[in-house]
Amino acid sequence: MKIREMVGQLFVFGFSGSKFSPELKRTLRNFHPGGLILFSENYENPEQLSELVAEVNQGRKEFPLFFLVDQEGGAVNRLSRPFSHFPGNGVFGLLEPRPLKEASPETPGGKKKAKPRREAEITARSIPDFTEYDRMVRKAVKLAYLQGEVQARELRAVGVGWNLSPVLDLKNAQSKVLEGRCFGKTSEWVSEIGLAFIAGLQDNGVLACGKHFPGHGATAEDSHYCLPRVKLPAETVLRDHLRPFVRTISNGLKTLMPAHVIYPGLDSSAPATLSPRIIGGMLRKAFGFNGLVITDDLGMNAIKKDFGVGPAACLAFQAGVDILMVAKKPDEQEEAFEAVIKAVEQGEIEEERLRVSLQRISRQKKSHQVFLPLDPKERKKILGSKEHKKAVRDLSSLA
Repeated sequence: MKIREMVGQLFVFGFSGSKFSPELKRTLRNFHPGGLILFSENYENPEQLSELVAEVNQGRKEFPLFFLVDQEGGAVNRLSRPFSHFPGNGVFGLLEPRPLKEASPETPGGKKKAKPRREAEITARSIPDFTEYDRMVRKAVKLAYLQGEVQARELRAVGVGWNLSPVLDLKNAQSKVLEGRCFGKTSEWVSEIGLAFIAGLQDNGVLACGKHFPGHGATAEDSHYCLPRVKLPAETVLRDHLRPFVRTISNGLKTLMPAHVIYPGLDSSAPATLSPRIIGGMLRKAFGFNGLVITDDLGMNAIKKDFGVGPAACLAFQAGVDILMVAKKPDEQEEAFEAVIKAVEQGEIEEERLRVSLQRISRQKKSHQVFLPLDPKERKKILGSKEHKKAVRDLSSLA
């Protein structure tokens, strides 16, 4: 494989239109991307999408392209009906038990006394109702697994093998950035629901992607428009926000997406996407994650305005990322690709480092994760089936 082909495998590009157009053919010929991400404009109906996937991957037995999509549910559904449209992940939060609060003692006059400045005693009232919690967890886990299973079966039917989901960030009442996209407020709850959802996808042959490592929930700003900072102590990030990622990594999560967010307690200068401390040190070395790490779109303002798309592509890869996503503009795709080519040719990126990521990518592509579409008759049985419609109703009934 030539250097340009090797570097191309590191990239996921977006594209315009819903056909295997001359422009898309040129992109594949010039840059050899390892995958394509689908948006609403790339989809007309299951037949069109299946044909597109089959045309793109025809004859690419050794290095087929990943087809990726954000099919989370709620407001983030790129593929419209007959694909099942689940409500947003926020519905799972409706099942999350609220922590019990111990009542403050009252004075004879009816006024509450100020709480003493000491650790509260453990009383019967301060012990959670684990029976109720377990019941809620079992119900939510069953529904989360079912959603992942349904989505996987439908995506496989059209040849899409990678769902950029689930969001593993914690819900924060002060932040509207991820509203409706988080499973809940506590790390324990989000971990349980996330594990079930991931298993539903991956048990049925579609890659799941935990995002946005090490936690985007505490940000008030949107990384589509600016570079947010998480103003929390490192201890809080590690204790709470990081836990769902650690749990899912330990239980077979295959891909992960870092956040375009700065965590001063972990790295004061670089967002997680570009941070050797967070990706190379924490994620790769401390947690031993050997799956695929894919960036969010490097064309987002959080990255583009402060670093530039080309330099950011090199920094992300050097930090330990495997796959670089440039979702929108062809000129930015070319800029990023040529920047990495130049860095490899000048020795700034060592070929051994390149081979490590190519091995991770190849391992997934040689597994059962990359598909050609199913036979049209089989596809029709799956999409819009009664069982899938019932699954949507069951989850929607929680709202």
